[in-house]
Parts: sequence; structure tokens; C-alpha cells
Amino acid sequence: MKKHLLAWLWPALWMILIFSLSHQPAGVSGGISSEIVRWVFEGVASFTPLEFETLHTLFRKSAHFFAYLVLGLLIVRAFRKTGASLKRAVFWAFGISAVYA
Repeated sequence: MKKHLLAWLWPALWMILIFSLSHQPAGVSGGISSEIVRWVFEGVASFTPLEFETLHTLFRKSAHFFAYLVLGLLIVRAFRKTGASLKRAVFWAFGISAVYA
């Protein structure tokens, strides 16, 4: 039983992280991502034709995708630890992640 609860700890913590990051004011969130993208942009600007705003948009959209991908993988892992089949785990992980998003 303890092992099953521990398996669900990681998805729960990840959901808390997503929730806390999602509730930042737009200016704070945009400022953080702009600084990260600026750092990346300086490294790749010499050999890529992307403009800063394009890279910034790609970065923000990719961050959302990967945050929910990680959530889905953590949920699949939790379901598998509790004995669910892979097919059932993927089905429920997709549904839970979509509803949470």
C-alpha cells in the first residue's frame, strides 16, 4: 500500500509545480521565459535564422507540451506500479492530463 501511495507522490508534486507556475502573473512568467530565451538566442543567433520573438513563442509552447508530457509519463508510471496494464495506464494518463490541462 505504501508503495502505491509513493508512486502517486511524483505526479501529485508535478501537478503542484504546474499549478504554481500557471498562477504567476503574465509579466512575471513572460519575464522569466524571456531571460531564458535571450540566453539561448545569444548562443544560436549566429547560425539560425530565427528571430527572438519566434524562438520565444516556440519555447513557451514547447514548455507547456513537455510539462504535460512529463505529467502523463509520471501518471503512466504510477498506474503501472499499481498493477494496471500499459494500455489502461496510457488511456487514463491521457485523460487525467487532458482534464488537468
